[in-house]
Amino acid sequence: MTYRRVVEALSRALSVLFLLAALMPVSLAHAASPTPAPATGVWIAKCDDEASRASCQLVQYAALRLGEAPLFMVTISRDAKTGKRFGIVTAPLRVYLAPGVRIVVDRKRPFKAAFELCDEAGCHAGFRFEGAVADAFRKGSRAEISVWTAKDKAVVFPLALNGLSAALETFEGAKNP
Repeated sequence: MTYRRVVEALSRALSVLFLLAALMPVSLAHAASPTPAPATGVWIAKCDDEASRASCQLVQYAALRLGEAPLFMVTISRDAKTGKRFGIVTAPLRVYLAPGVRIVVDRKRPFKAAFELCDEAGCHAGFRFEGAVADAFRKGSRAEISVWTAKDKAVVFPLALNGLSAALETFEGAKNP
């Protein structure tokens, strides 16, 4: 599955969720409080074809509060043509795009991803999931992903990394995430 196709598929799947989230009385700007948004802590495998796992991706969602519609998502996929892994951070519309996304795993060196596309489902920042980034995700236990709502206001979404290595290994033989 190519990066573009993954973004398009995610856009269609999340457009309803983000529309519902946009209608919620709590705005993302209010989430800039010192309390970070809770993560679900679960990596979910989504496959177009369960039998062959030819187009699987790993996904984790986060919401402002548990039980509410997700406002944030991280997806890890593999490009069908090149075989290389990539990640996509999906944030709600109306985020401040200039700083992009900052990813910090276990409070170590930050990684950055630039927003590349915004559509009705949200704004998407892609990054290569290889080398130091993949190693940090595999070995880490927690990541913090910062998205800005204004030049000086960031929302930090925690991302649980427990179980990611096992999920990635499950798909190794199928050349997927």
